[in-house]
Amino acid sequence: LLIVTILFAAGALFARYKLDAFREEVEARLETRMGAKLAMGTVHIDGVRGLRIDSLEIEVPTEHGPSIHVVSPEALVRIDLNSLFTGKVVFDQIVLDNATFIIERPEGADWYNPEGFDLNETFALSATDAFRVRGENCSLEVRNVVGATRIDVKGFDFDIYRLVEAHDLTARLE
Repeated sequence: LLIVTILFAAGALFARYKLDAFREEVEARLETRMGAKLAMGTVHIDGVRGLRIDSLEIEVPTEHGPSIHVVSPEALVRIDLNSLFTGKVVFDQIVLDNATFIIERPEGADWYNPEGFDLNETFALSATDAFRVRGENCSLEVRNVVGATRIDVKGFDFDIYRLVEAHDLTARLE
């Protein structure tokens, strides 16, 4: 019984170490790929193929147009087990319930400059990347719509996904 307890404790410490290394890897990948700044609280194992992240904040500044800021008290991340067995970490679903999305345009700046922002380069996905991002009871703040005005939308649900080999995103907003 003592040996089993020691093995279990060692396994828990190893998993905790791996989660910390995983968090650092995710932060580095997002910052490199999208220029996003990521801040997250504690990462917990949630079932066999998931993680629960406390207090997730993502900020995506853009050179041309508004900045995007996402604040979620908790995020559930599901990992694709098939990819994990091949040594890759691929998120197939992210749940952001009660999240707040803030889109803020610097006063006097353009909302969008088609010559200065390439969506295909910033959000490049391979043809095999399938994913789903969804949330319930979320809110949206759009700041500096015209001058210092703002738009607030509260209590909406969303579901955005892309199937394997699909070139289009599908989105639902209620």
